[in-house]
Amino acid sequence: MSYEKNIIKQCFHNIDTFNLCAATLTDEMFMEQTNKNIWKVFMYLYKHNINLSLSSVRDTLRDVGSSELIEEFEAILAEKYQDEEEWKYHVFAIKETYKKHLIFKSCNSIIDDLGLIDSSEAVMSLNNLLFAIDDTDKEEINIKKAMSSTIEDVFKYQSGQLRYAFKTGLNDIDELCPIFIGEYLLLAGDSGSGKTAFIIQLIKSLAEHNKDVSFLLFSLEMKFDRIMRRFISNYLEISEDELTAKNNIKLSDGQYKMLQDLGARFKSKPPIDMEIFDKEVDIFGIITKSKKFINKKKNKNCFIIVDNLDKISKKNEDSNMHHNQCSQALLSLKQESNCNVILLHHLSKEIKRKSDKSYKPDIVDIRGSQKVVDDVDAVFLTWRPDAYEDVISNDPSLEGTFILVPAKYRDGSKDYDIMLKHDIKYSKFSNLD
Repeated sequence: MSYEKNIIKQCFHNIDTFNLCAATLTDEMFMEQTNKNIWKVFMYLYKHNINLSLSSVRDTLRDVGSSELIEEFEAILAEKYQDEEEWKYHVFAIKETYKKHLIFKSCNSIIDDLGLIDSSEAVMSLNNLLFAIDDTDKEEINIKKAMSSTIEDVFKYQSGQLRYAFKTGLNDIDELCPIFIGEYLLLAGDSGSGKTAFIIQLIKSLAEHNKDVSFLLFSLEMKFDRIMRRFISNYLEISEDELTAKNNIKLSDGQYKMLQDLGARFKSKPPIDMEIFDKEVDIFGIITKSKKFINKKKNKNCFIIVDNLDKISKKNEDSNMHHNQCSQALLSLKQESNCNVILLHHLSKEIKRKSDKSYKPDIVDIRGSQKVVDDVDAVFLTWRPDAYEDVISNDPSLEGTFILVPAKYRDGSKDYDIMLKHDIKYSKFSNLD
């Protein structure tokens, strides 16, 4: 595990890093035996107030009969690791992996003793373990302090210094289902329903109506140039076919001028504060890059947008387990930083075989693990009726509409839909007339 090796390297080269890691990591938390044995040596030297050096580590390895590890230790120090400076996150990864290891070990033990213990003993055993490994801050809040802080916030809300939700300019969203600060939102829809196009509009709308927002978009399905063409389409109402001269379609002189003006505007003062990452990445990479972005944008409300869940690189072949791990990591990111997280996801292919031929999505249509739905604060399902000919033939009034179904919200699911007007070729969404 490279993050274990990076911790060994960083601790060897920086005494402050070592002191912090020594206070929180034990050798049993390291999964690879070589790393475990080297950390044992580190901790032996730490407890005996012996400085870390090549000679002290080599001598100790020889003394304990592990001379064969000297070469491996030196190779660890010589190796260059990805995101070396993010060692604090690597400490978190080591602890998280160790916790999962303990849970799996305990579950296997229960399975082995299945005929010897009853269910209450099994539950108690797991509860005790979960309580023991839970290292989250459980500091109680004094009611006097809580009341004072809350009243102070109320005054700030009244004066406009604080707000509880972002404005989008899309009236049904702002009035019926606002996007709250520090919210984890799942946007799920059928392939081709307009999820990414809607995200383009949402980013633009949020940037227009809120001065203090920044966006980090993990575009794992589309490369950055296509994403930017969609933004251009939204701003100028020039289709992607026109922008790429598909079928020899050429821009007019007026469109050229608009394009040049937009380029100058983004060059001098971009109307959107956003970074795009379009390379293959796993969930650890997403969390590391997100934390770095949030730290850089300290005075901004940050949106971390992942498009989409199935495109996050996975090492585990079990898709449900992969979904669970990714969602849990994004939930932890939201809780630690109070950022907004928007996760895009697909629906099951079963939706195309719905017996009522409405193809309107339901929360049960979301692909994969239910745990993802449990983790998020809100679920919006995307439905574009004119993607289905038989829907429009039955109800022509739905032509040009884009519908968000609030399948899960803070006070439960809603009994109404959010209706918007779309011009999908421009990634453009607006209020119904």
